[in-house]
Amino acid sequence: MRRSLIATTSLALCLLCADAAATTVDPPSGDALLREAGFIFEGRVRAVDPAFGGSGDARTRVVVQVLDVLAGSVTGPGQLFDFILPEGRLHDGRFVELIGAPRFTVGERYLVFYRKRAWHHTPVVGWSFGVLRRVPDTAGDRWVDVFGRCVAGLDRHGFVLGPVVGDPAPSPPGWPDAMPSPEPRRDLRVADTCATAAQLRSVLVHRLAELGYTGSEHVHRAPRGGVWIETPASARAGDAP
Repeated sequence: MRRSLIATTSLALCLLCADAAATTVDPPSGDALLREAGFIFEGRVRAVDPAFGGSGDARTRVVVQVLDVLAGSVTGPGQLFDFILPEGRLHDGRFVELIGAPRFTVGERYLVFYRKRAWHHTPVVGWSFGVLRRVPDTAGDRWVDVFGRCVAGLDRHGFVLGPVVGDPAPSPPGWPDAMPSPEPRRDLRVADTCATAAQLRSVLVHRLAELGYTGSEHVHRAPRGGVWIETPASARAGDAP
């Protein structure tokens, strides 16, 4: 029997058994991306547990080894940073997933813009637009978005994107097949070239210095509240109409 989710956000939540509809979302501006982040870091994912909630709410635990810190003093390079996402596998085998929320896969390297304030659905600024994945390249490693488009730079509107140089964001083992990710509503600023990982880091550090921003000493590692699941009366009554 199909069950529905009640969402308190403009982005749709869905169960594995429900149809997923593509959606759109406004990516954050460049300044908002930096100002709203309490911890900006590069890290390699060491563990993803989509059944961390046990018999309770859907919870996924992500453990990241921090490799580089651009802003914030939550932890330093070489240390582990973990957080809980309000999605994952329920005790009855169903899977709760937030369309447009970032995914983290073991072994992959990410640049993460982690929120400074309490959050409900994702700790990342701008949903999947606040996470970049590092991909190797003969001319220097590149950062790519959820669609595999490389980042050419950052302006006041947000990331300037270049051509596709990597695969779309992979799904962690144990997760359902890839859900459609939201396309940005505003027109993309595009470029013919890609920035290297080192070049983008330099741009970000320079912009952070211009803003006089250093990050936050504290961030929230778990969501406030959970994902609500509603069971229709007909389902609660078995096969009754």
